[in-house]
Amino acid sequence: MQLDTATSRELPLIYANAGIWHETLTTLVKLRQENPRDEELENYWINILRSVGLNDIAQEPLAQSF
Repeated sequence: MQLDTATSRELPLIYANAGIWHETLTTLVKLRQENPRDEELENYWINILRSVGLNDIAQEPLAQSF
């Protein structure tokens, strides 16, 4: 199974391809919080949100979790 051998960076794409949007977004948020300056993750985040019509919030900063 793909999930067993996937890296943390591969998981969002696997989830997105399977249509599991909650896991896609959850995994991306976690990765972005762990790597706040990673432009590749930021671009993926923007593209995934735009792909489902969420253009207005695609470039908004992530809320900090406490």
